[in-house]
Amino acid sequence: MASSLKGTRALKTLLASKGVRTVKEARELPFDLREQLDAYFSGQPIEFTAPLWFAWGTPFQRAVGEAIRTIPYGQTRSYSWLARQVGRPRAFRAVGEAVKANPIPLLVPCHRVI
Repeated sequence: MASSLKGTRALKTLLASKGVRTVKEARELPFDLREQLDAYFSGQPIEFTAPLWFAWGTPFQRAVGEAIRTIPYGQTRSYSWLARQVGRPRAFRAVGEAVKANPIPLLVPCHRVI
């Protein structure tokens, strides 16, 4: 997890059976994100609302990431739908590459795109 005053910008964790192991000792997480992660790992349906800092990728990849965050918990959308949301209806393959490049899949739930 990497975060700053601008928001969370990276989440690279190995998920253990119930907890989260990290490679390095992390500083304190932002309070709202910590609460949201606790709820998520307790099995509660949660929409992550912690601010994210999309410092990664191209403007197109960042737009795809923002659009992914609008997909409600428990629902899925197609790559074509996502391409239309970012104003590039024929760019579904580029959307797929942007989804693949997502460095924070827990907070930008790319598993909702099928």
